Amino acid sequence: MSSSPAAAAAASDRLRRIYLNVETTKELWWAVVSCFIAVLAGVRLVEVFLNVSRKAQIPSDPSALVEQEKHEEPARRRGAIALRRVPQAAVTAFRIAAFRWTVPIGPQARMLMADVWVILGYMAGVLVWDLTRSTHLEPAHNLNTKFYEDRSAHIASAQISLVVALAGKNNVISFLTGISHEKLNVVHRAGGRMIVLLLWIHAIGRLYTGIGNFDYFETTWMKAGLVGVSAYTLVALLSLRPIRTVAYEFFFITHIALTALAIACGIVHRPECQHYFWPGFVVWAFDRTLRLLRLLTINLRWWRRGDKLVKGHVELISPGTVRLTLRRPIAWTPGQHAYLILPSVSTLPSEAHPFTISSIPYPVDGSEAKSKEHDMVFIVRGMNGFTKRLHQHADEKGSGSVTAIVDGCYGYPPDLATYSTSVFIAGGSGVTYTLPLFMNLIRMARLGKSSVRRIVFIWAIRDRDHVRWIGESLLQAVDAAPAHVSLEVKVFVTRAAMETVPGLEYAEEPSPTPPNASNSSISDKQAEKKLSDVETLATALNVQVGRPDVAQLLRHEIEPALGRISVNVAGPAPLARAVREALASDIAGPVGVLKGAPTVNLHIETFGVVGA
Repeated sequence: MSSSPAAAAAASDRLRRIYLNVETTKELWWAVVSCFIAVLAGVRLVEVFLNVSRKAQIPSDPSALVEQEKHEEPARRRGAIALRRVPQAAVTAFRIAAFRWTVPIGPQARMLMADVWVILGYMAGVLVWDLTRSTHLEPAHNLNTKFYEDRSAHIASAQISLVVALAGKNNVISFLTGISHEKLNVVHRAGGRMIVLLLWIHAIGRLYTGIGNFDYFETTWMKAGLVGVSAYTLVALLSLRPIRTVAYEFFFITHIALTALAIACGIVHRPECQHYFWPGFVVWAFDRTLRLLRLLTINLRWWRRGDKLVKGHVELISPGTVRLTLRRPIAWTPGQHAYLILPSVSTLPSEAHPFTISSIPYPVDGSEAKSKEHDMVFIVRGMNGFTKRLHQHADEKGSGSVTAIVDGCYGYPPDLATYSTSVFIAGGSGVTYTLPLFMNLIRMARLGKSSVRRIVFIWAIRDRDHVRWIGESLLQAVDAAPAHVSLEVKVFVTRAAMETVPGLEYAEEPSPTPPNASNSSISDKQAEKKLSDVETLATALNVQVGRPDVAQLLRHEIEPALGRISVNVAGPAPLARAVREALASDIAGPVGVLKGAPTVNLHIETFGVVGA
């Protein structure tokens, strides 16, 4: 009889554990994950509404912008603090803390404080829901292992579809929040590592509480569980930055294969909980299906009798730099990126790499496009892996056609139409992001669809020869700028030696002339022409030697500005860090905003964490 109360308490504890396994998992989804996504979606809606209302106030007559500036001149800031600007100052302080402060997370990587807050908040929420309400009734024991060891597996399994969605190029989260997939990848990795932690809490907890005799390890469900945990652990280990950097293709293949294996093992391990697992396959299949349909639509010409794949044109435009031009029947938002697959260059048929589209789909002078197909231009620096092979291909075979498959376009670049001043700062190949934004802004200004009054384009390059990457496009944009826009282009050559390397283009067909003195003469003529081109571009673009003083340049633009300012940056990590530090100082701080200084929005093109 004395054992009846204890048995009743044990039964009650078991029922309570089963109930909490399900309820805490649901609560975590709705209280933490779903609510946070809803908040970001709400912020996105507010931004869209404000942007639409500001666009509605843009005068159709460009000359009205000049008159508006004259009326605003007497209202320049006088140094007195205005309480009505407290909201703008508060937003500025938040932007500085969240998006301009960074913390080191490794020898060559830093992370935005906004990412740190999101990741720590997510991890804290998961652990709170996992470890609380774990009091054993008989005998009384707080934080009882039996309560949270099974719950950890439930919560981990429920996060799988979220983590898979965060990795997809086409996902609902990006659509709702306006945060591009490459920026969500930071949270994807954190979520994946959290799953591994929870699974090991589950596994160790089961060992601690006892799993019976070793016959359990001979059962199919137990074997599946062990393989699943091992596969997830390998996924986490192979996802570490050094491995991703050195062997990306290996990481990519193993990442997908091991994740699929782990999800399948989870279904075998606990068939009654398969509703946690199969949505992961559905989310992955949805992303891949959309990408496949887009690939077929963009890259195939069904009416052709021969080769139905559309080709691209590849050329070597400077030492180590390739320009790839693809003509496709799509339009894109300037600043977006696309994934390229080059079967003759890629190691695997599905190997795709992201590159920013350095062109815009419409003429910069505001005229109508003459065709439904537009030139997608990619400027690729030959570094290692895929880009190195592409450079070798262009170097060995010369300028010519190559089979190219494009998947895109992706990303949510900023809409700059409502800013009165826009500053573009690029380093090296980062100009592929700032150039299309710059060209599109000039086009919108010509069409009377932008309130911009001042545009500054700053580009830092190592060699003067690099101006040939975008020189012609840049000059076309400068020539197209309307009279009411104050435009300034500054190109800095960071190497002291202003030397060019001639002879960079190759004929599609080999010359029938044998290699003799006449061939050398042709090469010399090509060298002279390339040198002349560089000299012409360098003179027209006012190229100067030295490194840009980012802080001083920004101060020079912000202090006299009257309206909202947008600063757009892409390039090496030190350049982005210098801009962040400058805009976190008194140049664009909350105190200055209180005194009447303009608010500054910073947009930096990065993939994942910030470089050191």
